[in-house]
Amino acid sequence: MLAWKMSAAKMGYFTRDECRNGLAALEAKNGQRDVEKESICELLDMLLGSWYPAQVGKLVEYLKFQTDYKVICKDQWMGFYRFCTKVSFPDMTNYDADNGFYSLIIDNFVDWMKEGKN
Repeated sequence: MLAWKMSAAKMGYFTRDECRNGLAALEAKNGQRDVEKESICELLDMLLGSWYPAQVGKLVEYLKFQTDYKVICKDQWMGFYRFCTKVSFPDMTNYDADNGFYSLIIDNFVDWMKEGKN
């Protein structure tokens, strides 16, 4: 989806103009920090899915399930990345919601996983 939105001439490579046009098509214009959750689901899968398939699969499932968030901000996106790289999955035994390191959306995701709503 991203390569198509960016009208990339070469697979896996994006020029600055292709990137700007593609992000504008995804409604992530210069300076805009929020991206619609549907686009985030695609980006998560495309950018992190091959390295963290289990985490990304469940994050995407949660994002589609929940109704509190319609857009995802840069801090939440970085929280997704941090979660994928730092938290053992699927047991999440080293996840510490009390340290304030993760945003509320990640806390809610972990609760959702632990409650078995997935």
